Amino acid sequence: MNIDETTNGLDQRSIPELAILPRPVYARVEDIAERRATQAHSHPWVQLSYAIRGVLKIRSKGGVFVAPPQMAILIPPKLEHVVENSPGTQMRSLYIATEALPDTGHSCEVLAVSDLLREAIRHFSLFPVEYDETGPQGRLAQVMLDLVAAAPRKRCRYPGRKLPVCGTSAQPSWRRRTRHCSWVSGAKLWACRSAPWSGSFCVRRA
Repeated sequence: MNIDETTNGLDQRSIPELAILPRPVYARVEDIAERRATQAHSHPWVQLSYAIRGVLKIRSKGGVFVAPPQMAILIPPKLEHVVENSPGTQMRSLYIATEALPDTGHSCEVLAVSDLLREAIRHFSLFPVEYDETGPQGRLAQVMLDLVAAAPRKRCRYPGRKLPVCGTSAQPSWRRRTRHCSWVSGAKLWACRSAPWSGSFCVRRA
């Protein structure tokens, strides 16, 4: 599988040029108006790819991983991947030193993001890059890492272009709910929610 195929015809997002992380956790804050994709790349650290708004799709040799705002994608170090976002995405991703979050395996994982983890990430993203590791900011960073490590793992991977139903299947009442619709490759991803951040969504063909 050519993981670069999602970049065809899309504007490309830049990738931060970091030789080392300035702190054990680095927040990458980016608001992206248009649908874009990165080139295939890897990092020497762990990445938690997360968006508080919009839908992310990660393509790696292990498959394709999809995450609306109630989920995040944990990417182990040195794993080549492509990140694609839906229009209007607000990314709040984390770069995490390997010693701060060891044993991440060799493949991407989709994590359920609790309200507490979401707010911790949102708040941490406001900190300066060189936050105080010994004060309240450092303590919040450690709590956030503990929440990431303990977050439930979800089965939201599909090999190639086969489209699955991920997470909790949407019930027939989804038509009466507020819907968030984003294009993900050849599929339409509907995050069906009666309230913000609920866990009901599905993937279907466009």
